[in-house]
Amino acid sequence: PGAPAAPQQGNGLAVASMVLGILAIVFFWLGPLCWILAVLAIIFGAIGIGKANKVGKGKGMAIAGLACGLLGVLISVAVIFLFFSAAKDVDKELRRMEKENRQQMEKDLNKDLKEAQPTTNP
Repeated sequence: PGAPAAPQQGNGLAVASMVLGILAIVFFWLGPLCWILAVLAIIFGAIGIGKANKVGKGKGMAIAGLACGLLGVLISVAVIFLFFSAAKDVDKELRRMEKENRQQMEKDLNKDLKEAQPTTNP
């Protein structure tokens, strides 16, 4: 029996970065949670790339985690921007409709008042 083989050193930070980056993309719609996951993915990815240069393993996963973290943040920011843009458009349309309805009600009221006035025949 020979000596036990030395355990191979992995790159747990690269794996963590990739998992967190993927979760950041999946949970883009949860805003702050996405940002926390993404920031951790970016940090772990950057550290994981440095470790991969020393260990020789996990550089691809670290880069993927970094990229997924950035993508998660970009998607989340885009969704927030689109949400507020749509809300602004809805508000503008509701105000236009309110003004139109108010004008129509004023016309109808004036018409009713004219019809209710007694006619005088000399």
